[in-house]
Amino acid sequence: MSFAELLRAELASVPVKRPCCRKSMIAGFLPAAIKTDQTLVWQLQSVPAADTLCDLVRLQYGVEARRSRVGRCGRHYETVSVSSPSLLKQFRRLEEGAGQTKEPIFSCDGCRSAFLRGMFLSAGTVNDPRRSVHLEFLYADELSARYADSSLSCLGYPPRQMKRSRGTGFYYKDRGTVEELVALMGSHQMIFRMMDGRIEREIRNNENRATNCDTRNISRNVAATGRQTAAIEKLIAGGRLESLPTELRITAKLRMENPEASLETLAKLHNPPVTKSGLNHRLRKLLEEADLISGS
Repeated sequence: MSFAELLRAELASVPVKRPCCRKSMIAGFLPAAIKTDQTLVWQLQSVPAADTLCDLVRLQYGVEARRSRVGRCGRHYETVSVSSPSLLKQFRRLEEGAGQTKEPIFSCDGCRSAFLRGMFLSAGTVNDPRRSVHLEFLYADELSARYADSSLSCLGYPPRQMKRSRGTGFYYKDRGTVEELVALMGSHQMIFRMMDGRIEREIRNNENRATNCDTRNISRNVAATGRQTAAIEKLIAGGRLESLPTELRITAKLRMENPEASLETLAKLHNPPVTKSGLNHRLRKLLEEADLISGS
């Protein structure tokens, strides 16, 4: 199962005991509904989501939903149809208030969580956090999309919008925001997976940065060593090396004998050992002497 499917299954298993929370969760489902005559129809991506909606409608309105399974574009959807005057009245209020910046009315702390849970189960999806961060709600109807946008913004999570071939998408890519929303929906298991994914990603990024840094350092050292040995060879060929001070001749000899040695290792090979800054000074002097040959 994908991460999104696992999250839907977990959210669908969260008990909704209070009538006010059931009503709020149904309100979260409503923007994804399509009204045909006196019936509301949902096409849901998972069996747990369809089970949850049917249970909510039966408990809240005493109505049995009709269900079927359909295939479209290589995918299977759970179709849920409900004929309920009370639910239709709630849907009409949604249509009338679409686009208004008016926060949904919640009766208790659990209602806000239930509302977001209904939105995700009916229209949400999320990527596996080990690959990338992307949580999205998709709505086919423009009025419903406006209502969803307004609701998310009023709840303190204004989304970014994009046009899809199947409607309007509202999405989040900030890892902190996505984790907050998933936790607020009522997830306990998948939120820990998201946090584990973030930690794994940070560790992998740190390892990659360290590897890239080591690679750059090695490349710089190889290039510097190449310049140093080329300069020393030029001094030898020009008969200039023997006229240089003893400490420069010793450093030149050790560098030619140890072309792959780091500065730290090369400094310790001197007798007595020299400091890295002292060694750098000697190598710079050798490069300058070689440049004088080129300029003469």
